[in-house]
Parts: sequence; C-alpha cells; structure tokens
Amino acid sequence: MDLFISLYNTPRCNQQLHAKSTGTSEVINCGKCEKKFIKTEYKILFCGPCKKWICEQCIFLKREQIKVIVETDSSWRCQKCLKNMRNQLSLVMKMAREVETDPENDESAIADVIEEMRKNHNALTNSMEKFRSEIQKSLQFLCDSFGEMKKLDENRREMNKANKQIQNLEESLEQLKQEKR
Repeated sequence: MDLFISLYNTPRCNQQLHAKSTGTSEVINCGKCEKKFIKTEYKILFCGPCKKWICEQCIFLKREQIKVIVETDSSWRCQKCLKNMRNQLSLVMKMAREVETDPENDESAIADVIEEMRKNHNALTNSMEKFRSEIQKSLQFLCDSFGEMKKLDENRREMNKANKQIQNLEESLEQLKQEKR
C-alpha cells in the first residue's frame, strides 16, 4: 500500500510531489550534489529519463519556477538528458546525410534511416506539443495569478481610500465637538 497521497492523478506528478499520510515527509537526495531535500518543499524536480531528483541550486531554477512546473504537470529533463536527446538527434541527422552522400548504400539501410528519422520526428513532435501545452498552462497560471494580484491591489487602494475618508470624518467630528464646547 502506497503511504503517499498524490496531489495529482498522473504518474509524473505522483513522483513530483507527495504528502505522506503519516504526517512525515520523504527525504530524498539530489542526484547531483547529494544534499537532502523534502519532496513537498518545491526545492527539487524529478527527471523522467534518468529517474533522478535534481535540486533548485543544481538546475538554477527558483522555487516559484519549480512550483509552476509541478502545479502545471509539466515534464522536466535535466541538462544531461537534454544533451543526450540532442546527441541522438545529431546522430540520426548525420546518418541521414551519409545516406544522401553515399550512393552505394542499399535500400534497406535507407529505409532504416527513414524509419529512425520518423520515430525521432514523431517523438520531437510529441515533445513540442507537450511543451506547447505546458507553456500554455504556465501562462494561464501566471495570468490568473496576475489577475488576482491586480484585484488585491485594487482592494488595497479602495481600503486606503475608505480609511482616509474615515479619518477625515473623525477629524470633522472632533472639530464639531470642540466647537460645541
């Protein structure tokens, strides 16, 4: 039985952020610097491809940025995994150029390269769509937050205005009392 209560009902978020039902939080180590962190503090992110947790200092993100990534259910990759993904794409592109320049390659080699390119193209297209969706979610979250901040600021101004009116009325009342004496 899982001792964690998931904040979201998705596998990635189940790994991203948990609240332990026993009241204690799970302590995990950063996969880079080995410092200890509590999952629920928005100080650490999970990289799906390498299955490592990386802390905010090692990925150079602020806690607010990590919170947005977690709350919008966005996927995240560490620098090493991003580099590996780019290297794989470079290799496929290099293979494609070799096939184009070497007329002696047979049709099966060309078909293999084309199939590999299709797979990578589909994976990149899916990743781009996910990132686009994640960016839209993040923007919506930020817009909503900005709207709430704007309303709070408006309410604060109204409150200050009302306080000033109350103060003026109190001063006027005090003057009237003094004039009656």
